[in-house]
Amino acid sequence: EFRRVLFRSDSILDLSETWIFTASGYAVAGPYSNTGGAVGYFRDSAGHNHVTNDNDASSYFGADPQIAVKKVVVDGAAIGDGLNVLLGDSLFWEYTVTNAGNVALANVHVVDSQAGVVPVYVSGDGNLNDQLDLGETWVFRASGVAVRGNYSNIGTASGNFTDMDNSSRLALASDGSSYFGADPQIAIDKVTVHDAASGDGLNILIGQSLIWRYSVSNVGNVSLSGLAVSDSDPAVTPIFVGGDANGDGKLDVGEIWIYESPGTAITGPYVNVGTAAGYYDDDAGHRGLDAARDGSSYFGVDTQIAINKVTEIGRAHV
Repeated sequence: EFRRVLFRSDSILDLSETWIFTASGYAVAGPYSNTGGAVGYFRDSAGHNHVTNDNDASSYFGADPQIAVKKVVVDGAAIGDGLNVLLGDSLFWEYTVTNAGNVALANVHVVDSQAGVVPVYVSGDGNLNDQLDLGETWVFRASGVAVRGNYSNIGTASGNFTDMDNSSRLALASDGSSYFGADPQIAIDKVTVHDAASGDGLNILIGQSLIWRYSVSNVGNVSLSGLAVSDSDPAVTPIFVGGDANGDGKLDVGEIWIYESPGTAITGPYVNVGTAAGYYDDDAGHRGLDAARDGSSYFGVDTQIAINKVTEIGRAHV
C-alpha cells in the first residue's frame, strides 16, 4: 500500500518531501526479518538518467506464549493415572509445568477443579526470577486423602507474557488425573442347618447330625484375596463348598462363597461364632484387611423321662 505526504501532487520526490509506504501482515512465531528497497531516477536536460536506490532491513521477534502441564497421582511408590489406592490413604497430586512457547512466562499459577485441592509451588525456578523460562520445569503439589470409588480432578496451569507495546497474552493448559478408592469389605452369615430346618435358635434332638453353614460375601468394591473362614469352637473346621464362579481364587464383588462344617447336637444351649477375613493390596503395596463375624445357636433337646416307683406298706384295715 502506497501512502505519501506531498507538498504538491507532481509524483516527484522533491527535496524535503517524505513519502511513506506501508505493508500489512501478521506476526509469525520466532525471529523474522525482511528488507525494503527504494529506487528513483533523475533525468538531466540532456536526457541522461541517473538511478539511485537504497535498502534497509527491519526485524521482529514473534512471541508465542505457551504453557504445558502434566498431572499425576502419587501414593507412596505408585505414580500415575488410574491408580487403585486404599480408602483413607494419604496421597498427593503432582503438577509438572513446562514452557511450551518461545518466551518466558510471568505470574505462573496452578489451580485444581476440585474445591479444597490447592496446588503449591515446590521447585523449578532455577534463576529465581519468578518467570517460567524456556527449558525450566516447575513442580506444584497438592495433598489429599483417598475417597471411595472413582475420583478425578483437573489441574490448570496459567502464565502470561507482555510485549513492548504492553499487550498481554494469557497461556493456559489443563490435564486431568484419576484414581479408584478401594474399600475392601467382607460379610458373613452363619446358620445352623438340621435337615430341612436352617437358622438360629433351632431346637434339635441331642445326637442328631447338623451342619453349620457360612455364607461369605463381598460388600466392598474390590476383590478380596487370602480368604479365610474360622470358628470360635476349635473342634469346628469350616470347609469351602463353592461360590468362586470364575475360579480366580478371589472373592469378587457380587460373589457368595459357601463354607460348611458338620457337627452333632449336644445337650442344652450351644453357640459358636464364625469369622471371615480377606485382604486387598493396592498399587502402592498397601494392604487393606477386613474381617466380619456372625454367630449361630441351637438348643439341644434331651427327651429323657424319669419315673420313681415305690411300694408302700400301709396298716391293715379293720
